[in-house]
Amino acid sequence: MANNAPSGRALTLLAVAFSLLTGCHKIVKVRTICLRTDISAQANQNQPVAVDVLLVRDKDLIKKLMTMTAADWFSQRAQIMRDFPDPKDLVVFHREWVPNQVIPCSSLALNPMPKATILFANYFGKGDHRARLVNGKSATIRLGDDDVEILPLAECTKTSCPTDNP
Repeated sequence: MANNAPSGRALTLLAVAFSLLTGCHKIVKVRTICLRTDISAQANQNQPVAVDVLLVRDKDLIKKLMTMTAADWFSQRAQIMRDFPDPKDLVVFHREWVPNQVIPCSSLALNPMPKATILFANYFGKGDHRARLVNGKSATIRLGDDDVEILPLAECTKTSCPTDNP
């Protein structure tokens, strides 16, 4: 009785040929930004400040977010994240810091590139406490006593922002 099963060598050659035929992928350079954060000694009435940085690609969601205060965002965050579960539409980086904390630089990979980068800082006081970062650009986040301020920062390098965690 003859064995019609392909030999191991034939299977290997077939796998190599298939990978060569399907292996032509476009190489995509992922853009990275640095976020440096400073927090004042009296920030948020000397209480921790929760900060969310949102990478948003959905145009309608951008419009909605730009009308929200930080208080609105933090109260609706869970539902919005359930409504936009695809990371191609919305990615949220959440952090919380205490006043006067030394905060290491964070690097964020923008993959895919968002249409907007929005920050919400959860302060006790009244105000929007929302900022739109220049999309695709590194920034310094200053968490002041009563509000947040965004300042430009030189481009991100491994030397200027050695950490890889957002």
